[in-house]
Amino acid sequence: MNTPSVQTVPNTTITQKTIRIAPLVRIDITEEFGWRRMASGPVNVWFAGRLYGDGLARVQRAAWGSDLKALERLLPDLDGHFALVVEADGAVLAAVDPIASFPLFVAQTGEAVPCYAIDTRARRLAHRCGLSKLNDDAVLALAMAGFTLGDSTLYCGLVNLRPGEYALFRDGRCERSRYFVYRPWQVHVRPLDKLQYELADLLRALFEKLANDLGGRTALIPISAGIDSRLVASGLWAVGYRHVRCFSYGQRGNHEAEMGRRVAEHLGFPWKFIETTQKGKVAFFNGPLRREFDAVADTLAAIPFYQDLDELRRLYECGYLPHDAVIINGQSGDYLTGNHVPAALWSDPGPAMDKSARWNRILDASVAKHFSLWRHLLTGGHVERIKRLLRAEIEAWGGAISEANLDFALYEQSEYDNRQTHYVVQGQRAYDYLGFDWRLPLWDSALVKFFESVPLAAKRQQRLYRNTLQRLNWGGVWRLPVNRTWVTPAWLRPVRLAVKFAVAPLGREIWHDLERRWFAWHMNTTCSYAIVPAGTVRRDRRGFRNAFSWHVEDYLVKKGILLDDLVEPFDKHESACC
Repeated sequence: MNTPSVQTVPNTTITQKTIRIAPLVRIDITEEFGWRRMASGPVNVWFAGRLYGDGLARVQRAAWGSDLKALERLLPDLDGHFALVVEADGAVLAAVDPIASFPLFVAQTGEAVPCYAIDTRARRLAHRCGLSKLNDDAVLALAMAGFTLGDSTLYCGLVNLRPGEYALFRDGRCERSRYFVYRPWQVHVRPLDKLQYELADLLRALFEKLANDLGGRTALIPISAGIDSRLVASGLWAVGYRHVRCFSYGQRGNHEAEMGRRVAEHLGFPWKFIETTQKGKVAFFNGPLRREFDAVADTLAAIPFYQDLDELRRLYECGYLPHDAVIINGQSGDYLTGNHVPAALWSDPGPAMDKSARWNRILDASVAKHFSLWRHLLTGGHVERIKRLLRAEIEAWGGAISEANLDFALYEQSEYDNRQTHYVVQGQRAYDYLGFDWRLPLWDSALVKFFESVPLAAKRQQRLYRNTLQRLNWGGVWRLPVNRTWVTPAWLRPVRLAVKFAVAPLGREIWHDLERRWFAWHMNTTCSYAIVPAGTVRRDRRGFRNAFSWHVEDYLVKKGILLDDLVEPFDKHESACC
């Protein structure tokens, strides 16, 4: 499976930790889901992904020469999304790209003669190594947010390589280092017009590179009412690439699909709608496709990402999706361009706020944004525990309180290393599972590096991004509305409106709680709430936040973990895992 561009990284290497081990390393990688094995004499290379230029040839030259030191030095210069494992000269090097787009897992196995095992599948590796002891910190984070923190998984002894990390097994040791860390506090202030010109040039070069790489293959774009998928479609149009098809899905008449259709038709690209119904989604969540996908795509570090999976299968079965198509979504332009920076971090805290208070401001914003899926888990002990874990992670990779206008950057770095790479980027597993190639142009190395240097004033409410795209107006689609919403299904609108007027005197909080419990199950565009019955949602008194909350509970229950069992024990003891 091929993948898109990655980041250019600093020349410095940041050592994470060194683990003393025996020299024996078992590699459990099979040729599936984009992974392939290449051999030359005693040297073996396992590789997944897509490298631009002569990147793969350079990797092979270093590997065939058994020069793992050269491979280490090469990693920061590779342009693409990839993961690799090289076995040469009695040593093994395993590495992932700067967004960990293809995950790799490492576990210790054996007692009398300890060794390490490397695999692309977390569940399979945990089973083979007999790992079943729960990591309490990881369980709590996943219950509250849907993903774990750092390199942790649900099981002690099983870790996932961090974004931009490699592990070198040699001479009885395992040295883990990061050759790339996203550091958005490395701001380079310049005028907004200069930033706009830089971004415009960068985007055109990015889409020219993408079009050249596609080489006439069909680009399939899941298109919605937002900015990022519109940029992918109009960017390919702007550089003259016409082998493009678009599709949208969800409940019939939903705003995402309607605007996706308008954008595709304006650009002259074919568009198809795949209807999602509550009944169909219930069948998917309880059917074999989901079970088989879970078995191979579960990272044990985040809940599986189901978006597009069933819809793409249906697109292929109806003949709209060619077998050699390349799927290109808009991940994760909204994050990089500043849309995830909470309003609480927009303002300068001023000299009166000391460092401790500023840390709390940053960490409270993160908890409110990402760790509040269940209100009954938001106890003081849980929140403080999550904040300690978050701060330790940020500080481990160079984050520190400095200029007040850089507080937002500590928040962004934490989201990059955790939610984005643990959960969002792993949405590509659906494409791998179905056997399709993919690209992530908005995670391109140059684009990531550019936004790493953009100041808060230009990121706030995506000011730079939106202004640049409006000025470019590729394909004329940037004068069309963005994210204009309405309620679907249509029959629900008058009912919802009548209830809203009736309960208005009781206050907004009561209305929002009622809307979540009684209407959200029916209104959700992609029918994601169908993972549980509507009655279960209506009766809930634990304070779910959205459909994602129910996906988290479903995932943990399948692991034998009940949310209600987490309310007290985690406040009473520290994690048993090291």
